[in-house]
Amino acid sequence: MVTRSLKPIFVPPTSEKINAALGKFNPKEAENEEYLRSLMKLFDPIPKPGRSDWLAEHAEYGQTYEQFARGIYTRVSKRQKTIYLQPLEKEISTEMLSTFEKFLSAYFPDMIIKVNAYIDLEKEKSVASRINDFSLRKQYNASDILKLLQSKVPRDSYCTIGCTMTDLYPQDSWNFGRFE
Repeated sequence: MVTRSLKPIFVPPTSEKINAALGKFNPKEAENEEYLRSLMKLFDPIPKPGRSDWLAEHAEYGQTYEQFARGIYTRVSKRQKTIYLQPLEKEISTEMLSTFEKFLSAYFPDMIIKVNAYIDLEKEKSVASRINDFSLRKQYNASDILKLLQSKVPRDSYCTIGCTMTDLYPQDSWNFGRFE
């Protein structure tokens, strides 16, 4: 008997499904509804994934606005309102960090943006690395980086953004990574 592995099949959403994802608005929110629906016209729907795309290999179920709104997320508080940028390689220039700072300041105007001292991943024994078999380029284990950063989170931190120019992988069996 031949066993076939079943891969998830992503079907691009219809315009009806995309509209439904915004949910229902009450009469008091009519102005917001009109604005949000007009924003939808600025974005193309997700296309059918290509062979090596994430959605060709992994089941993703999407999220409606109502599901997002009900979710449990870290909220900004008076005690935790600082976004830390954490350079992890020498290739992260001061110009690049300055650009990140300006962007974050504009996007999160009520937050404090700070740049931490550089951490050299090359010298961090707790962070594994490898050469990718396909690209022949170095990769760092993203799970190890997350553990390292979690051990250094300041009390006033809303979040820490690790900055690297090197590819990441989440576990040994993967040849690429996607982390949020």
